[in-house]
Amino acid sequence: MKTNSGPFIDAISSPSFSLLLLVLPAFTVLLDETLYYTVSLVAPIYGLVLYVFLSSWHDNPVSPSAWMSLFLYPLLSPLFSLKIAPHLPIPPSLRCYFCGLTSVALAWNTYATVVVGPRPDLSCLSGQGLRGRKYLVTGGSAGIGMATVELLVRLDATVVVLVRNTGKMEGAEREVWKKVENWRAGRGLRGRGDGKIVIVQCDLCSLASVREAGSIVRKDHPDIECLVLNAGVMFPNKVETEDGLDGMMTANHLGHFVLVKELVGNLTKSQDGGRIVLLTSSTHHMAKNGLLVDDLNCLSRPYTLFGQYSQSKICNIILAKELVKRYPSLFTAAVHPGVVRTDVVRNLPPFIKALNTLFGFVMWSLQKTPVEGSYTTLHCCVVRRDRAGNGAYWANCTECKANKWADEEGVGERLWEESEKLTGGGKKQ
Repeated sequence: MKTNSGPFIDAISSPSFSLLLLVLPAFTVLLDETLYYTVSLVAPIYGLVLYVFLSSWHDNPVSPSAWMSLFLYPLLSPLFSLKIAPHLPIPPSLRCYFCGLTSVALAWNTYATVVVGPRPDLSCLSGQGLRGRKYLVTGGSAGIGMATVELLVRLDATVVVLVRNTGKMEGAEREVWKKVENWRAGRGLRGRGDGKIVIVQCDLCSLASVREAGSIVRKDHPDIECLVLNAGVMFPNKVETEDGLDGMMTANHLGHFVLVKELVGNLTKSQDGGRIVLLTSSTHHMAKNGLLVDDLNCLSRPYTLFGQYSQSKICNIILAKELVKRYPSLFTAAVHPGVVRTDVVRNLPPFIKALNTLFGFVMWSLQKTPVEGSYTTLHCCVVRRDRAGNGAYWANCTECKANKWADEEGVGERLWEESEKLTGGGKKQ
């Protein structure tokens, strides 16, 4: 995102920088042999972990620059350092500094290209940004949702935020405005700009609350152009809602399904035909046998955290595809944000929390910040329709291949019918 980066970040994320990193070791060698071999081992290990943990399992498209960082540099730098550097006129006292700086540069370049990934393409926006345009974001009081709100109001959009805890959102709103003001001040701009934040109470685990929120939005904000269905939960144990539904499936899919039915009539009347961006996850690949449409409530199978979570996440992808079939004017996208530093671990089993704490620094190096995690969401909010596949699955601002079962014949229609059955039909449009 050019408005949010800077020449330094752009430079280190380029393939030419990776080539420079590949050449630098030719001028380095450690005076301390033990330290040299330690650094030589750290680079390939870090690259291997990134490749396995992020590139393979988390659907992050790998750029040419990232491939160089992950493979060429770690493999060839020890060879160059061992064979060439001793023959170069470099004072021994400086060799460790060269090697240390090179290793830091490698780690940063790899993090920037593989973990963070590309920034949103905002070239389609005029000098007006998103001024005069209105977005709705669910779950905007923390994490990726809060960061999404921040990026949208930076661009002067009006954002209607649906949250369960309005008190928490009021605190988040103050924090967002503080960050926006600092961001603008860094660019010589004063104040908050023309962006606005409107808070509406909505508990996605209560269908009555969702319908009430939908009614408020239809009445007070009929000109909503885009829904960002961001909110989601991970419950390690089965939770039953007041409607007798599974809590995780309701928060991650059924509640959003009802909200879409409440607002889709307004969306399709908007100037560009309406957009819906659904937050999903690469864990949808864990649904090895596809979507179990007849058991969304997990009544006929053992409840497991990732088993039910993956079912809810593949629902997001299938719903994005089905919405395009039912409402041709809509543009939809299912977005995997990446591995992001959020408080999602608050609901995870104690042993996972302990591992996250124990290996905190390692986990930190493999995770995006919430703002970086919202890049693909913002990209799909503004990308030109002629440059994107409708109903596609996205990661790192790039279209990706989803679980093959998401394209199963008739699965979208069956999910729609089952969702209507479980939610009482929703609002007819």
